Amino acid sequence: MVLFSYYKPLSLVPNEPLNQSDPFSAPFTLSNDWYSSIYDVTYKCRINRIERSHNRIITNTRVWDSRLSKESLGYKDKADLFCPIRQNVSIDEIITADISIEISFHIKFMPWARIMPFNFQTAKDDNGKWRWLYSPIVPINSN
Repeated sequence: MVLFSYYKPLSLVPNEPLNQSDPFSAPFTLSNDWYSSIYDVTYKCRINRIERSHNRIITNTRVWDSRLSKESLGYKDKADLFCPIRQNVSIDEIITADISIEISFHIKFMPWARIMPFNFQTAKDDNGKWRWLYSPIVPINSN
């Protein structure tokens, strides 16, 4: 049982934003790396911190709950998910953003849900395009 608790059965990879000026238009690809199907997959997106122009900051806000369009995700199956965060924030105002995506799922032989958090931060590449980078730092206020 200890081995199971350390194994990471899912991976979440950020993709290029569909709208290059809007980091929140980026799909995230969820991959099932577990050896069997997972079920009842839901996710929550949370703003840990958005720094905007004129020293305005948004922190610790849950903004999106959703369920995958598929009923289950088989071994090595993938699904795209989105966190279309809109908190009255103009895209032009964003300086930096830090979000968490919490994935909840069931495995057939386990009666309880397993929850896995993933943290991402924005960065602009050399061409000024937004990218999401994986961040291992867990936010202080993650409730």
